[in-house]
Amino acid sequence: MRALVLLTALSVLAPPPVAAQQPGAPARLKIIVLEGQGAVNLLPSRTAVQPVIEVRDENDNPLEGVTVTFELPASGPGGIFPGGQLAQTGVTNRQGQVSTRGFVPNDRPGEFEILVRAEYQGRTAVERIRQANGYLTAEEARRKRRRWLWPLIIMGSAGAAAGIYFAVREPVQPVPVTIGPPIFGPPR
Repeated sequence: MRALVLLTALSVLAPPPVAAQQPGAPARLKIIVLEGQGAVNLLPSRTAVQPVIEVRDENDNPLEGVTVTFELPASGPGGIFPGGQLAQTGVTNRQGQVSTRGFVPNDRPGEFEILVRAEYQGRTAVERIRQANGYLTAEEARRKRRRWLWPLIIMGSAGAAAGIYFAVREPVQPVPVTIGPPIFGPPR
């Protein structure tokens, strides 16, 4: 009886379980990064990959008229938008897409994130686009690694072949070494 009273008291005090999305609650927004994720912006030429995103509703339909803000880091690797701004706002088109315009990398090499915030009819979504400022594109870096790969393979193969050659050729006769008696005395 005491357990039943305690259980009833707890059920009165506990809030009702919350559903993932209650009826009448605003539907969720989704931000999909179409271009720019993992991109390398080239410092020597000061060229950047302009991020392109798409905003969709809970049914995966593109949303037109969504206000989207792209925010760059205030320090370290990153860049600027026209006018030296660290943020740029745009509105999605009929396909639910919007991109940055005029993004230029700063002179700091390294990785950074662009914060993307979408707002539509009281709903908000946030996404992060990871980029890096560097001196080589990802493809150039792969080509450079490949250039060193073949010489390493050839040198390794030559070393292995030499090891096998010396291991199987005629055995070398050991040279006897004798050690004389120990001599103790003052230094000479």
